Parts: sequence; C-alpha cells; structure tokens
Amino acid sequence: MAAFNGNILNIYISTDGGTTKKLAVCMTSGEISVESNQLDSTSKCDDGWTSSLPGNKSWTLSGEGFSEKESATAGQLSFKELMTLWAADTVFKAYWKDADGSYRNYYGDAYFSSLTESANTDEIVTFSFEIQGKGELSLS
Repeated sequence: MAAFNGNILNIYISTDGGTTKKLAVCMTSGEISVESNQLDSTSKCDDGWTSSLPGNKSWTLSGEGFSEKESATAGQLSFKELMTLWAADTVFKAYWKDADGSYRNYYGDAYFSSLTESANTDEIVTFSFEIQGKGELSLS
C-alpha cells in the first residue's frame, strides 16, 4: 500500500465557474463524504436477509482550521469571505484536490450548509464548515 501525507489534499472554492480556485482558508483538517440512499427491496423470497438497491447519491465536504484576524493570504478565502458566501446562499464550484489536481480532483456545484467560529479563553480562534454538494460530484 502506498500511503501518502494528508497535507496534500485541500478544499478549494471557485466563484467564477472554475477559472480561479482558492483555498477555503488554511485548514487543519478536511474531509469528503459520499453517500447513497438505500431503497429497501426486501421480500419474502430473500430467506430472512435484507435486500436493497442504491438510490440517490449525495456528497459533502467539511473542514476545520484557524480563523484569520486579518484578510486571507493571497490564494485563500478568509472566514469573512466564507460567511459572505453563506449569507448570500451562493452556489460555487467546490473541489477536493491536491494543488495541481494530478492525484485527486473531485468537484461539483455546492453551497455552505454550515459555518462555525469558536473563540475560547486562551485558545486560538478556530472555524469549521460543511459544504453541501448540489448535484453530481465529478471525478477526474
């Protein structure tokens, strides 16, 4: 098995149809999740076993990181910019990929379903988010 470092995968966002991709802030962790609804097709002919068929599919991206007090570094979106996208119900292109897209490049239309910023005593301010896919997740 050829393991690899998780540092290479990040979540990118494009608000211009995919021409410019920016990091969704500098994250400490990220995740992609895909799911298929299960349609119960169990019958008396299944000899006591359940049976199902795949239904509609869905996907989400989620991440966590440190909030920035000032505006984001070039090539990154700040938490404030993420909040602006959420508040306007903006649909954008979301990517789960490595920097040049040569290893992983999964993408699709999406929007923010949740954003959280946490500020605790004597701790770094953090944020977390979830991006809900809208339609197909393209795999390239």
